[in-house]
Amino acid sequence: MAILRLARNVTRTIRNRAVTRPLRALGWPHRAKWGILYNWSVDTDAPSIPLSMRQFKRLDAPAGHFWADPFLIERDGKRYLFFEDYGYAAGKAVISVAELTKDGLAGSPAVAVEEDFHLSYPYLFQYHDDLYMIPETRTAQQARLYKCSEFPGRWEFQSAILDQVSVVDSTVFEHDGLWWMLTSICSHEESADDAELHIYSSDSPLGGWKAHPHNPVNMDIDSARPAGNVFVKDGRLFRFGQIGKAYGWGIAVIEIITLSLEYYEEKVVEVIEPRWHSDIIGIHTLNIYPGIAVADCKLTLEWET
Repeated sequence: MAILRLARNVTRTIRNRAVTRPLRALGWPHRAKWGILYNWSVDTDAPSIPLSMRQFKRLDAPAGHFWADPFLIERDGKRYLFFEDYGYAAGKAVISVAELTKDGLAGSPAVAVEEDFHLSYPYLFQYHDDLYMIPETRTAQQARLYKCSEFPGRWEFQSAILDQVSVVDSTVFEHDGLWWMLTSICSHEESADDAELHIYSSDSPLGGWKAHPHNPVNMDIDSARPAGNVFVKDGRLFRFGQIGKAYGWGIAVIEIITLSLEYYEEKVVEVIEPRWHSDIIGIHTLNIYPGIAVADCKLTLEWET
């Protein structure tokens, strides 16, 4: 296992340098600028998901910020967008929320969750008529559960469902009578470059999570780290995974073939790379819902200031 991790990390380092060093040598800037994409007209019932990415509309963050990791929830016939709202001056992100319409955001985003540490990937799920969120809180060394006490902008911390672990992009769903969590655990606290896919199961998403006996179930840098929600098509289960050629390089569409307490098997069925628009150079989160899809995109690079 240690040899596999070493080989994988060397591969990632070589890939990242191959991508970033030529750009810097040419004088290209090197601070990422992310935005959000959405499409109300795409056929989200298909797992063949370039999803006609050219048809997506774009939401750009204001100066001094970038937006990424979009998730949606519907309330009273309206769609609300929760996302990572990173402030360069603060050096960290909060989770913000705004109503999303076919013409864009209905108003300025409001802060939904803020902590002293960085927050991203605000994964949302319903349980017993309550709305919960598990944002990515790797710098706190926890997977933290929040409950919505007043929609959409008031959330209360409930518990650390995983503690003392460098965990990213936890994705929770119900399947075959159990709750499952796909999450990535990092070997190094200062970086998520070596994230490995781990599976946990429970009778309740609020706690009691048990590790899968074959963890880590995926150590491939081109698919292990979760990149959005899990969905079912024609009885087949799919998830998204980040492609690790460089951070935000693209997304793998992955079919989960076997998911049980004893076994896990998956395979990549499609790859989404940022080739549909010259201004877009990366993508690392994609979520599909009935009638709408949302994603993020790396737009430009900026000099560090």
